[in-house]
Order: sequence, then C-alpha cells, then structure tokens
Amino acid sequence: MVNIKYTYDASANRISKQVTNSSGNVVYTWYVRDARGNVMSTYTSTGTGSTLSSYTVDLSGQYLYGSSRLGILNRSVNMKTAYTQEEVVSFYRGYKQYELSNHLGNVWITITDKKTGVSTNGTTVNNYTADVSTASDYFPFGMRMPGRTYTATGTKYKYGFNGKENDNEVKGEGNQLDYGMRIYDPRLGRFLSVDPLTSKYPMLTPYQFASNTPIQAIDLDGKEGVINTIKVNNQPVVDVLTYHVVIATTNNLTASNKAYYTGPNYQNTSALQAEIQNALNSVYNQNKNLADVVTNPNTVNGSVPVYYNFIVSTFSVENVSIGDKKRQLYADQNVSFIDNVQKFSDDDGDVTNFSLLTKGALSGKTVGSFTRPSVTIDETHFKDRNNTSVNYESFQNTVAHEIGHGLLRRHPNVDVREPSLNEALQEFNHNFAPGLGGIFRYGILTNRNTTLLIPPSKNITQPNTDAMIKSATKGSDINIQIPSPQ
Repeated sequence: MVNIKYTYDASANRISKQVTNSSGNVVYTWYVRDARGNVMSTYTSTGTGSTLSSYTVDLSGQYLYGSSRLGILNRSVNMKTAYTQEEVVSFYRGYKQYELSNHLGNVWITITDKKTGVSTNGTTVNNYTADVSTASDYFPFGMRMPGRTYTATGTKYKYGFNGKENDNEVKGEGNQLDYGMRIYDPRLGRFLSVDPLTSKYPMLTPYQFASNTPIQAIDLDGKEGVINTIKVNNQPVVDVLTYHVVIATTNNLTASNKAYYTGPNYQNTSALQAEIQNALNSVYNQNKNLADVVTNPNTVNGSVPVYYNFIVSTFSVENVSIGDKKRQLYADQNVSFIDNVQKFSDDDGDVTNFSLLTKGALSGKTVGSFTRPSVTIDETHFKDRNNTSVNYESFQNTVAHEIGHGLLRRHPNVDVREPSLNEALQEFNHNFAPGLGGIFRYGILTNRNTTLLIPPSKNITQPNTDAMIKSATKGSDINIQIPSPQ
C-alpha cells in the first residue's frame, strides 16, 4: 500500500509531496516557487523513519522559463555536502528537457539539448536529429492514447496534458493531474471535487472540465478565465469579460494613507462598493445587466455582445497593508493570470486582471492615475463628486478610464490641432482619429504649447471593446444545448 500526502499554500499551489511505500521508504518532493506561483526548483528527500536528519536532500530540478515554462534542467546535487568551488567546470549535454506543446499547452514531446549528427558518407555531417526523451498523444479530455507514448530509457517528465503536473504515484502514468484548485482524472474527463466557482455557472455540472469543449478550451487552474464566451447550441451569444476591482478602506478619518474612509457618519464599505460597481456598470454596460445585454446589445459591441463583469470588493488597511494586499492579489490565481502579457506594441507593460483602487493628492489638473496594478483617484475629485451632476459623471468616467488601463495601457493618438478649429470639431477629430477614443481619450493638443483637456467620453467605443477583448485572457467557452421542440 502506498500512502501519499500533499501540502498546499494559501493560493492553492502545491509546496510538498510525501510518498510512503509499503516498506516504509519515504520520498519527499519540495517545490520552491516565486511570488506568482511558478515552480523555480524542486528538491527531493529520501529515507525511512521519523528522523529527517538521516534523509538525503538533493536538488532535483531547476525550471527553465521564457514567457512561460520551457522545460526543466534535471539535476542531482547533494545539498548536505559542503560547497567547494571546483577548479574545473564540466558541461554535460542531455540533462535539459524542453517542452514541445500545442495550443492547449499539452506537452506532446520533450527534447534534450543534445543533438545527433547524421552523415550520408561517414565523413561530413549533413544534418542533425533531435534527442527525443518523451512523447505522448492524448484523447480530447487528456487520457493518454495506448501505444502512442514513448519514454527514453532513464528519462521521465512530470508535465503532460494542459501542461499540468502528473501524479503518477496515485493511479499510474498520466491518470491524475494537479490543477492547483482541484485534481483531475483525464480518463473520466471530470474533476474529483466541486468547482469553487460553481455558483457562477449553474448551467454546468460542478465537476465538468473546460465546459466540455476540451479541443478548443482548457481549465487554467480548475476555476475560470477572464473572458468567457457563452453559447447556445454552439452559437456565440455573449462574451463575458470578468475583471476584479479591490478597494482600500480605512475606519480612521485622520489616517494619512491612500485608503477610502468608511467609518462612522460617512458611507460604509457596502455603499462605497456599490458606488464603484454602479459607476463601472453605467459606463461599460450602459446600466444594463447580463440579460439586457444579450437581448438588447449595446450598439458598439460588434457581432457578439460584450458584458463587462466587474467584481468589486473591499479590504481594510487596518488588517492588511496596501503593499501586502498587492502581493496577495498577484499570488491569487483567482484574480491574477501570470501569462497575461501585453498584446499591443504601444502598451508599456503586462496587463492585469485586477486593479487596486486607492486615493491620493494628485498634482495639477490630474484627477486619476494608473500605476499597475494601482488606480489612484484624486482625493479632491472624489470629495467634490456629489456637488453637481457634471462632477459625478466626470468622477464615474475617471474611475472607468483608469480601471480600464488595467487591461489596456493605451490612449488615443493625440495630434497637434489647429487652434482655429472649434472645440466640437477638435473633439470629433480626436474620437475618430486613429486610436481608441471613447473612455480612453484624455486631451487634445490645440497647439504645441497648450493642451485642451476634455474628460473621457461617457460612451464605450467599438475600438475600446475590440482592444480590451484582444488584451484579455481567453477562458473556457460555456455552451448551453437547448433541444429543438418536437
């Protein structure tokens, strides 16, 4: 009998595995991760009994990354031996394994950094062949195809379907995978526990994988992606773009921090949360709910309507600092997707799937700013928002503009305008010139020395929607089958 134990951190990342066989021999695997949950190296420890000092401790693998995981450098370094600097450095080929995967992240083949020369005349090398260490074909839901797998002698690779780690000790090679939040059995095409987000998708079984569309979609971690396409009978009905907004609050009126006061004789956290939610919904969805968007799409949503699903929450700086909250959000795979890199050449950094909303004293005429992942609203702009209806609309547009930068760090092209043009014509040219316009506009240069500041538009333009859809991480499609009436 084999006994297996796993431990996980607060973000559902596996940090250790303990395998004990029937003879009492124990093998520990320890995972060292960076702040975003990527495995950087693994260590193994073997022995018997409860005295860990008698166990071996070896560095077993170092992970290779580009924009995502490329492979593993297999090592066997005794960490209990005192380090001495070698006078001669030896270099060996064949210990690095590189992944060759498809659009779903399925690891089909791994090759080493060793190549073999091919000669037709026994003298001259005509070309080289790759050193293949493992290979596997998969059925759509991830089960390995019998007779279509290969493992070179003395090699192994722990990652496979969707690029997830195989727990081969449990049910055999490739029959159980760790998705972080849940464990998956590819033979069944089902997770072994309930989806933690099942309340959001009542039309789906809580054990389903990739909305039952495994050829085109994956489960990133057993939860959801940031944009999901809802279909009826395989026809797209609406794209739902999910984005998280987390507001810093305080109950100390005199505190000199960036949090919003929600103490006595003022709005409570629920009221502030609802106000930001309504501001975003009024701009991005024109005050429509999901059902309204499906039945009566906005005019700028293109061929498939888009619903912006903002999930707004609060936290108290008395319980956790803003800096610590940022680190928690980056590590939380429910709101932060580490592969969501910039997709426009004129953006200035990776995009995020969340914004942390704060306030502060901004200089000049600036009413809002964005420094990933923080949105700062000028405290005077926030304080004066209820003075007039114009002020409040400007506040809503500022919030929508700055939070939109979480997915898109772009502004419209601002050209030098002739000062003789009237303001209406300048505004028309600005909105329809190359660029985004709409909620992302921010000003017009009337000449080379003067800027005419025009607040963001109340409307989302088609370029706004197109760009944010392109920038967002694509999650699983949700297909609802409705039988035809008999």
